[in-house]
Amino acid sequence: MASDARTLSGSGRGLSAARPRAWAALLLGLSAALTGSCGGQRAPAAGGGRPSVLVSVPPEAWLVRGIAGDRVDVRILLRPGATPHTYEPSMADARAADGAGLYLAVGHPRLGFETAWRAALARGDGAGPRVVQLAAGCETEPDDPHVWLSPPCFRRMARAAEGALEALLPAGDAPALRRGADSVVAAVDRASAGADSLLAPYGGRAFLVYHPAWGYLAREHGLEQVSVQSGSREPGPAELARVFHRVREEGLHVMLVQPETPRSETSRIAGQLGLETVVLDPLARDWPSLYLDAARALARSWRP
Repeated sequence: MASDARTLSGSGRGLSAARPRAWAALLLGLSAALTGSCGGQRAPAAGGGRPSVLVSVPPEAWLVRGIAGDRVDVRILLRPGATPHTYEPSMADARAADGAGLYLAVGHPRLGFETAWRAALARGDGAGPRVVQLAAGCETEPDDPHVWLSPPCFRRMARAAEGALEALLPAGDAPALRRGADSVVAAVDRASAGADSLLAPYGGRAFLVYHPAWGYLAREHGLEQVSVQSGSREPGPAELARVFHRVREEGLHVMLVQPETPRSETSRIAGQLGLETVVLDPLARDWPSLYLDAARALARSWRP
C-alpha cells in the first residue's frame, strides 16, 4: 500500500454505545465553525489536489488503495493502539477530517465512533463528505463489529467502495476503478481459499481467543470461537473454569491475543492453561496477509 495512507491521531478513549450523540454534537459544532471560517466552502482536497477519503479502520485503507491507487488521499480515523469498541474521536480528528469528500464507514452499530462521525459529517448544508456504509447488506453479528474479517462481506465492501469512488472521481477513472476492485476481490478470494486449505482438516473444532474478534473467520471455515472475554468484560472464576474445560476438551495449544491487550493478563491466563500466546491484530492493514496469518495461527492450535 502507498505510504501516504495515514492515520489521524486522537487522544480520547472510552466511547461507549451511550455516548455517540454527545460526541456528534461536539464534532458537529466544530465542523460548523470550521466551515464558517472558510466562508461556507469545504477546505481544499489534501494530498496535492487529490480528493480526501476517510475510512474507519486500516483494512478499509488497504481496500481503497487497491481500488483507487494514488488517485485519492486515504485517512484512517481509528488511531493506532485503539480498539473499535472504545475509540473516542478527538477535536484534532475533526479538524483533520474537515474537507474530505467521502467517508467510507464500516456500518456496524457496535462501532460507536462511527455513529458520532456519521452524524457530524453528514451535514444538511451539503458541505460535508458523502457517507457510505460499506457493510450494508452483509450478514453481521450484533455484538461483533469485525465484519471486514468475513470474506463475503469484505468482497461486498469492495464493490460498495468502488461505486462510491466512481461517484467521487472523474468519469474517465471508472475502468481503472473496476480493474482495481476486481484485483482486490481476487486477492480476497485467494486468501480465503488459502485459509480454507489450512483449516479444512479442523472443521467443527474450537479455537481459543482472549477477545472475541474472530467470529466471522470461524463462521466462514466451520469453526467455533471460544473467548476468554465476554464482549469486553474480563472473565470471572466461572468463565475461566468454562474456558479451562474447553481447552482440555479440545486439546488446544494456542490462544490468540490482540496487540493492545495487557500482556500481564494474557500471560497469566496462558500460564494457567499451559498455552502459547500468538499476537494477531484484527485491524492490520494488509487484509490478505492478516487473514492467512490468522489461519496459520489457528492451524497451530490443534498440533499433535
